[in-house]
Amino acid sequence: MDFILFPLVLVFWLPALVAVIDIASFIVRGRQFVNLRLFRFTEIVAIAVSPFAYIMLDTENNCCSDSAVFAPGHLLTPVIFILLYITAYFYSTYRTLTAPPVLEVLVNAALILAIIFNIFVGIHTDDIFLAGFGNFPIIAFMLFALINNHRLFMEEYRENASTPQSKAGAIAWKILLLKPLAKYPILLLLCLPLTVLVICLLLLFGQKPDSIIKAFTDTYRHGFSQLDYECDKVICEGHYLCTVAANGHQNIVKPQRLGIRNGGTIICNRQLLV
Repeated sequence: MDFILFPLVLVFWLPALVAVIDIASFIVRGRQFVNLRLFRFTEIVAIAVSPFAYIMLDTENNCCSDSAVFAPGHLLTPVIFILLYITAYFYSTYRTLTAPPVLEVLVNAALILAIIFNIFVGIHTDDIFLAGFGNFPIIAFMLFALINNHRLFMEEYRENASTPQSKAGAIAWKILLLKPLAKYPILLLLCLPLTVLVICLLLLFGQKPDSIIKAFTDTYRHGFSQLDYECDKVICEGHYLCTVAANGHQNIVKPQRLGIRNGGTIICNRQLLV
């Protein structure tokens, strides 16, 4: 059995292995170790494909089978955050020059936000295979992009040390010049206003201020799920949606009588009886 599972685990964790090897090589030797084509393939799978597997595989809350990772009613919010860090990563990877200082700070903050987001998603799913296929490689590739961004900026600074004229640009310039141990905690703090900005924009599309939290909590049987109680009396051989509804507030669902299903007692409202 272990012999059969090993190739499967290796395939799922290939993006993670590639990312970790290349980060270590980039830090120690200053250049990539993995073949460039393999690196590009694994980064596309990890960054652009795997995040949407969480969304496409399970699209609704379900007590009786695999349930949605993100709450359907708040799905737009995590999707926008995913698209944000995908854009920041591929912009960082394929450019040849750094952006203006303020934009460069925002790009780096988005990469750190991606790391935080994927840590929470990994805890939420609580699945080592999903984490190996998705969250861990994304975190590794984001770290790689952050390191590469820092080195690229420092190289440009040594060639052209002119300071921006605007006040915001000068502040961003000073942040970018800091050593990593001082720079990244500041960028971490800047993730908060960036998150608030994204949330404010999402309000225009019907999302709520707490949708990024509700996307995790309004789910079933995951790490941050808060709706597991709705599944307590659900008998999965029956119509689970009606069964959940029948266990709601009496003034709303209007239970009519008790019933028997598969030898167990259940509450019946008119919808379930029909």
